[in-house]
Amino acid sequence: ATLHQTELLDLIVENLLEVFPCAELAAIYMLDPATTRMIPMRILARDRGDIPADFGKSMHLEDVAASSAGLAMHAPMLHGAGVLGVLQVRVREGAALSQGDLDLLNALAVHAALALTSSRMHQESLARERLAQDLVLAERIQRSFLPISLPAIEGVTFAADYEPAYSVGGDFYDVFAQGPG
Repeated sequence: ATLHQTELLDLIVENLLEVFPCAELAAIYMLDPATTRMIPMRILARDRGDIPADFGKSMHLEDVAASSAGLAMHAPMLHGAGVLGVLQVRVREGAALSQGDLDLLNALAVHAALALTSSRMHQESLARERLAQDLVLAERIQRSFLPISLPAIEGVTFAADYEPAYSVGGDFYDVFAQGPG
């Protein structure tokens, strides 16, 4: 329903609590490729208050499951051959989980991964468009610094050519009259 990543993360955890009525908490962790750590992105407790104290800490993938107190399910959000993150659902004390619950969470993780990948690709596309617009503006500004016409002096012919290596160049030129002779 949205391509904005912040809204998408919120929707994912809200929907996890709706889909699993026995859940007391839903969380989403995203993999930071630079550090290979799972970064907690969103957590939502059904009563809006029971947030684990260690939630704000990043951790390695294998430590995400160990961080859950009580009965919990985890499903990797996979994209291609890589892991984007992990969905976590923790259930109330005394609640039971079935294989069907885990299968459903895995299916939701697939959809979440697709939605998050689409969101990331959309944001990258917007950034490329902004860069292209900035380059067009920079080229116009650059060209405005160049002389519009060359002087006309009898017996002297001036010629100039300006071709930047990329969209924008860093070289300027101008022609100045130096006086007689």
